[in-house]
Amino acid sequence: MIRTGVTMSEKTVDEDLFNDDATFGEIFDRDSKDYLIVHLDVLGYKDFVEINGEKELFASIRKGWMFAKALFDPELTMADGSTVSYEVKLRMFTDNIFISVELEGDGRDEMRVTLTINILAHLQNSIMDHSNLLLRGAITYGKCYIDDFILGKPFIEAFELESKKAIWSRIIISEKVLTHIPQKFVNTLVKKDEKGLFQLDYLRIVIEFTHSMSGITSSETLLKHKGSVLKITRNTLNDDRFLSIETIGDAIKILKITKKYHLLTKYHNDLCEEYGCEDAKMEDVEWSDTLLEQYESLTNHITEARSPKEIDEISKILLQIKNSYGKIIEPIIAHNAKYGSGKSK
Repeated sequence: MIRTGVTMSEKTVDEDLFNDDATFGEIFDRDSKDYLIVHLDVLGYKDFVEINGEKELFASIRKGWMFAKALFDPELTMADGSTVSYEVKLRMFTDNIFISVELEGDGRDEMRVTLTINILAHLQNSIMDHSNLLLRGAITYGKCYIDDFILGKPFIEAFELESKKAIWSRIIISEKVLTHIPQKFVNTLVKKDEKGLFQLDYLRIVIEFTHSMSGITSSETLLKHKGSVLKITRNTLNDDRFLSIETIGDAIKILKITKKYHLLTKYHNDLCEEYGCEDAKMEDVEWSDTLLEQYESLTNHITEARSPKEIDEISKILLQIKNSYGKIIEPIIAHNAKYGSGKSK
């Protein structure tokens, strides 16, 4: 609907931006600031909205966000009596969450980054625990323009890290952010994987925080996390879309999802071993990179095949898949037999 009766004097957008004689490039250079930028993708967003509705999704995200923020005072008093203030802003668009924290270059930015990372850890865990939703994302840093327009390379970097590097429900931390974390906190906040990527060690942060603040044991926290992961896994694998494999696309989708749960399970079990909580360990979800590569190779061959030789290669791949087909569906059948084929609410 077109709004009528609007006079030129009314401020409907960023008036300063459009009335400024400077070019946008000059405005960006003048008004952009250093920010810590977080991009999060809410995994399972579409299914959650279809089952529970948008209001419930909003309430779930907001509840997790308010809970995580409330754990930390927005103005901290340092040992020398000085204070550190910081403002963490969240914007959400469908299944995308953007979080920003202005870094002021006043010698207190390490504390702002550390506090924000702690908030993110509790947000990730809280949303998993209360809403059965997983978050995947990335944290980076740099100059941005944030107003009616939101621009800056850090947004692009965070999106690419989330979509291309994170793979499973973890939050990748760019190396430039590590320089803003006090060295004494790095080992408790950040985990380095076998490929050299740094991720938010959210479960360790929650374990240490809840124990120090409330006396909750590591075993209690890990058992609770185990329950959340199992419920999400059960709901996913028992979905009608994953109970049968009719196409190569179905197989690829199942393998990719199963791999993500395998990596989440491994992260959980590694911490169980470290904290000596064997009873909190989860049975690992089987997956195979080899099978995934075979199926993706087959898909590429089918779409690109142009000669008898290429068609012969497809036949060989099909034979390999036929011989290993059972390895894909056996874990799913076993899982459904153990937990039931009905979707849990």
